[in-house]
Amino acid sequence: MEVMIPTDMVAKSNLRKISDNSTLENVLSNLTVKDDTEEKLSNKERYENNVNKFKAGTLKDSLEVVLDLVHINKNKKLNSSEKQLFHSAQKFLVEEVSCIKNITLTEADIYLKKRLN
Repeated sequence: MEVMIPTDMVAKSNLRKISDNSTLENVLSNLTVKDDTEEKLSNKERYENNVNKFKAGTLKDSLEVVLDLVHINKNKKLNSSEKQLFHSAQKFLVEEVSCIKNITLTEADIYLKKRLN
């Protein structure tokens, strides 16, 4: 896919290049579950933090959102807003991993699930 943007609008576009394989592997290997700080926040505060991370659009931030929500879901049920955010972040990651590794979406989903568990 090729996206064309006027040069004077590039800085304002919030677009970024798809990460490369070494960046993906580096982020995945350095990702850890955070302490209970996220769990001590109210649902609203935790949701806002995660939305802000997801909106940042970086691979690392999106992976953190998914990992945090998976960790929280193990202890208590996610509310509907968090579930929706989880699915959006997971879809974003699967699509990016699919592009990075040049594999199908199904293969990317399996790859991510193995790496995050």
